[in-house]
Amino acid sequence: MVRKFCPKCRTIQNMNVSDFKKIGKDKNNKDIEVIIKSYQCSVCHIFVQSEEDKAPIV
Repeated sequence: MVRKFCPKCRTIQNMNVSDFKKIGKDKNNKDIEVIIKSYQCSVCHIFVQSEEDKAPIV
């Protein structure tokens, strides 16, 4: 379980993590896979943070 600071609860809480994958293009017009992780507080369910990871498709 991931723990992060929740701005609504004003304390460190466990987070629910959702992963989404989509296909996009990079600057050279090559296909890449973008993985987006969204973090929501498990107590109040407010959105806390999102992160993007990009990886080339082999």
